[in-house]
Amino acid sequence: MAFFLFSMKNILVGFIALMILNGCNSIDENIDNDVQAKVEEAEIEIDKEDAYRKFVLKNRIQTKKASAFQYKFGEPIEHGILVYETNYDRKGNILDSIVYSSNKVSFHEKYTYNEKNELDNACTIR
Repeated sequence: MAFFLFSMKNILVGFIALMILNGCNSIDENIDNDVQAKVEEAEIEIDKEDAYRKFVLKNRIQTKKASAFQYKFGEPIEHGILVYETNYDRKGNILDSIVYSSNKVSFHEKYTYNEKNELDNACTIR
């Protein structure tokens, strides 16, 4: 009989410990969900275009170009082919964006801004 009571105590203690651990686990899940909700709210408030404009301003970028290179025997050929070019003003706004195909302009877009630094007009030139 003593053996039976001892094992019942162990079962009862084990069951209580299991319930406590399970309760702690559900609290952690709620904390994680709350943190994720706060992070998602913060991401919505950030304007990606404004953040990029600030990056351009901070680094004083005037022109950004991308070139494609062909390789021979694992080494790039000296002169690459211009793929696109983007020019910025002193406020970090995009002035024009040019896309090249076979060293010819395939798409050209110019941007103008008002006094409040908001996009006023975007004009596509072909």
